[in-house]
Amino acid sequence: MYKETTFRSIIKTITWRIWATAITILLVWLFTRKLELAFSIGGLEVTSKLIAYFIHERIWDKINIGRREININDINPPLTNIENQLNPADADL
Repeated sequence: MYKETTFRSIIKTITWRIWATAITILLVWLFTRKLELAFSIGGLEVTSKLIAYFIHERIWDKINIGRREININDINPPLTNIENQLNPADADL
């Protein structure tokens, strides 16, 4: 029923990379105690992996493994006698 939009993939890509890059910077700093090196590695990592993740996300949007189609009527039963359910104040809408 829902399809992942490109915009959603971009937002997910950015938020994931912020989190993952912060972890990379922290780990490099913990091992080396060199903050400049940590940020340099983090900068290279974030650029390359943003692109890689976006491509990965768009490829997976085209793969149907683990997806199943959902009929909207199974979630929300169809409306019947809609005229009888309207509020008279809504008649002008």
